[in-house]
Parts: sequence; C-alpha cells; structure tokens
Amino acid sequence: MSRLERNVALKISHIQFSPSFEREAKAISALNHPHICTLYDVGKLPSGEGYLVMELVEGEFLRDRLRAGPLEKNDVLRIGAETADALAEAHKQGILHCDLKPANITLSRHGVKVVDFGLARMTAHPEDAVAVMGTPAYMAPERMNGKEAAPAADLFALGSILYEMAEGKLPSQSTKQVRRSANLDGLIARLLEAEPERRPSSALGVWVELRKLAVPSSAKKNWFIAGMAALLLAAAGVIWWSARRTGIEPLHVDRLSPISLPGHKLDPALSPDGSFLAFSWSGEKDDAPGLYLMASSNGLLTRLTRSPTEDISPAWSPDGRQIAFLRGHPGRAAELMLVSSTPQTGSFPVARRLIEAPMGVIPHFDISPVLTWTPDAKEIVVAMKTLPLIGPPCFG
Repeated sequence: MSRLERNVALKISHIQFSPSFEREAKAISALNHPHICTLYDVGKLPSGEGYLVMELVEGEFLRDRLRAGPLEKNDVLRIGAETADALAEAHKQGILHCDLKPANITLSRHGVKVVDFGLARMTAHPEDAVAVMGTPAYMAPERMNGKEAAPAADLFALGSILYEMAEGKLPSQSTKQVRRSANLDGLIARLLEAEPERRPSSALGVWVELRKLAVPSSAKKNWFIAGMAALLLAAAGVIWWSARRTGIEPLHVDRLSPISLPGHKLDPALSPDGSFLAFSWSGEKDDAPGLYLMASSNGLLTRLTRSPTEDISPAWSPDGRQIAFLRGHPGRAAELMLVSSTPQTGSFPVARRLIEAPMGVIPHFDISPVLTWTPDAKEIVVAMKTLPLIGPPCFG
C-alpha cells in the first residue's frame, strides 16, 4: 500500500534500467486508458535494480488462462479488441510495448489490462537492445533481424496472441501462412505477415476489424441497461399495451444484462439495428464522463469520445452511422456534437461541433437532457425537464 493508502503493485526488474529509463517512464506514466495498467512511479534500488509502482489489477494473466486450452471465439475477439485498443492509444502517444505477450495481459472483471508498456525499452541498452527488447516466441521477424522497433512489431505480437487464443498453441512457421479471408483467420494471417508493410496499418484498424467480427450480421437484440432495468421494463409495458391496441405481436425480451462497470453510467441508447449500446460512463477512475459503445452480442466495450469535459445524452442517427451528444463545459453553455459510430483508420473518431446548445449550462451530470433525431435526419430535438429551453427546440 502506498503512502496515500492506495493498493498498488510493486515490480522489481532484475535487469538494470537503461540510462534513459526516467524519460521513458515519464512518457509511459502519462498513458491513461481503461485497458492500460497505470504506471505511478519508478526508481532504483541501492543494488542498481529498478522498481516500478503500478496500478494493482485483480484478475489472472492471459498466460494462465491459456493453460486450459483455446478460448471461445467471443473471448478471443473481446480480449483481442481490448488489447488492440490499448496498443492504439499507446502508439498514438508514440509509445511501443516491445514485449507484448500473454504474460503481460491481465484479465480483470472490467476487461483487459495490458501491463509493462515500454519496459523492454526501459531495460534495453543500445549495445544489447536486440537481445532484450522482446520475447522470441512473439517477436516480429524484423526485430529478430536487428531492425528498429515499430508499431508493426507490436501488431505481429498481437497476431501471435490471437492465434494462440484461438488454437491453444503458438503459430509455427508453416501455420503463419494461412489462407486469407474476411474472418478472424484472415486478420491473423495479415498480422503475421513477415514483411511489416503488409500487416494492417494501425492498431486502431485492427480494433475496428475485431469489433466488426464480434457482431454477427443478424445481431441479436440483447438489451444492456446501465443500472436502469426499471426503464426497460416500463418500455416493454408500453410496447405490450400498444400491441394490444394494434394487434402487433409484442416484443420479447430475452434477458436483462446489467453493465457491470464501476462509476456513473447514464443515458443508454440502443443503435437502430440493435447491435450496439451507446452510453455515458465516468470510467474506472470516476472522472469526466465520456461516450462508450458496447456490443450487444458479447459486451465488447470501446471508448468513443475523449474529452476532459462531460459527454452525455447520446442519440443515434436513423441510419446508425452517427451519434449526436451534448458536451458540457463548466460555467458555460453546452455544445451539440456529432461523432461517427464506426471509426475507420488513423485515429480515434473526432467529434464535430454543430452548434451551442440552446438550454445553456448543464447544471449537473445526473440531470441529462434527451436528444432525438427526426426520421429524415434533418433535425435533432433536445428536451430538458429541469431548465426552461432558451431559443428554438430544434437543431438544423
């Protein structure tokens, strides 16, 4: 336990840190992501060995899970996507893992936590960087040949881990050349390409592909409600009453699956095809709320917006391609924002400001306005019961 009475994990590196480890550690400690284990502090023992003070993650290592054999496909996709999400954030900050392997992936009740980001680089010295930076079984061919580390090398390691999760064993030289296809096998084959330029261009792109594979084309409409089961039951009651009047068969709800995440969760909004749930979540550290997407088929969680302010009240466009939401700002008017529901390549989706919201200042996170699109997608209507609207109720 730290001096601030926080439970932490202490790791001793028996390989001495390189002279540049403090610079590397400062960069790594700046990473703040749900699937990256936070680094709090580093130092050197009198013996010269380095120590790291990290976030304490309760769970098991993927290495231990794999001892029981291959994983179910949904678990492969979820763990793979969350790991790719962590890599995408680190690569965006210019940080490479350099030693991604099942022993550095923890499985907690909140999902994946990737540990030891950049530790291999921190312990590497210029004269022995090739030998130290990575585990041979997961190391990309170009790294084995002494070339500089690059994001593509982390993606190769991710491909090896995906293969191991799916097959229960590491790929051999012969199995790395598998048939190309649009499914998981095809993605693994591209990640394991010997030439780095033939691998996927980014971890974000891999995350997108895994996310799409996690949702079948005939997605089941399983409902995920963030602590709002009563709301769903009320909606089912309205549908039942309407069905009695119209003769339409009532909606059958298969199951209720609460979102087991810590912190505040608000404003659940199901996509038009039922494949994703958008909601506002304050995160594991209970900080400023952001928008998240959860796949209704398997609970795969991805972050959609990144802002130090509050992002609330998501509303799907009729075609499901965009999400409107409100971005609150302390002491000034909120903004109506628009973001793509499916980021493609390059970076995390960029939210576009449409207009200053007419209700003025949003007084508190727990009081959420309601947004909805008109069927022709030409207007977005906002309603807020606690404060009077100022100006027209519609956004053009």
